[in-house]
Amino acid sequence: MRLTLPVQTYETPEQWAAFYQRLDERLNAIQGIASVTMTDNRPGGGGVARQLVIDGRSPAAGDKLPRVPVVTVGLRYFDTLGLRLVRGRSFLANDGTTGQEAAIVNEPFVSTYLPHKTALGQRIRLASEDEPMTSAPWLTIVGVSPTVSQNTDGPPQPVVYVPLRSEPTRSVTLVVRTETALETVVPRLRQEVRALDPDLPLFQVQMLDEWLAFTRWPQRVFGIMFTIFAGVALLLSAVGLYALTAYSVTQRTHEIGVRMALGAPPRQVRWLVVRQAVVQLAIGLALGLPAAAIVGPLLPFASHEPVTAASVVPALVLVLVLVSLAASLWPARRATRLDPVEALRHE
Repeated sequence: MRLTLPVQTYETPEQWAAFYQRLDERLNAIQGIASVTMTDNRPGGGGVARQLVIDGRSPAAGDKLPRVPVVTVGLRYFDTLGLRLVRGRSFLANDGTTGQEAAIVNEPFVSTYLPHKTALGQRIRLASEDEPMTSAPWLTIVGVSPTVSQNTDGPPQPVVYVPLRSEPTRSVTLVVRTETALETVVPRLRQEVRALDPDLPLFQVQMLDEWLAFTRWPQRVFGIMFTIFAGVALLLSAVGLYALTAYSVTQRTHEIGVRMALGAPPRQVRWLVVRQAVVQLAIGLALGLPAAAIVGPLLPFASHEPVTAASVVPALVLVLVLVSLAASLWPARRATRLDPVEALRHE
């Protein structure tokens, strides 16, 4: 659920931080709630990109600093989401104060920027485009989190988490892990918020699964649409392949009659026809598969999952092979069953 502090009542970040601390204490004391946390960007909600500097790595003159999404989170963030840190620890109550500047990074961050180093204890700086990097404090990495995708398209990105106490925002998302039904706990949450500020509403109350499904709605729509297009294209390809192969075999009915009249066994004739179809199909696949491997990843809707590609491509190849075999075997089988004299008279 969302919460936005009004400008007239809460003017400074210190007032925001104080309110969030009081609210956190009250909400975590509610019976039936397992854990409560806050964040400026919930999972799938993106993150504010900032420039990154890693201690000990001086960028060369003229080099552009890398940018990483930064998510501000409260205490028990990963516990509330039901996640266990891969290494290190979660944020403590004093993290974010002077002398206790801390950050947590996710696994893609480690593999991208610290592939051959121990991430824990490394120091980083984060600054916006209009902020000098020297004014940003050094943050010590205290933990490595599992991958929680903040973007709704493409592979997971490197993400840095910083304590809400150090960078409070006017608008936050409350993430609540509850042991009771939603309709039971929401009125109690509203009651606790009104106890601190009667004019402060909670809005966009929904289950996390519902929110994630909403963020993925465009991908699902385009995915279904392109699946339909791909199915139609595959059907047209199969029909066209069958028609051309069957027609070419039918055109060889006279030749088949000659071979049968000269004593060629039906099995040998059928293999002759199938072999030609297989050779043509092999040439087409040899040209089409490398072209698809080169062009496919460039498409905006291409799958970024190698497992998906590894399962779909063989299935498509199998369909085309079966269609080609059926288109060559059926007319050839029918032609070999004809009387050789009738086959020789076939136009």
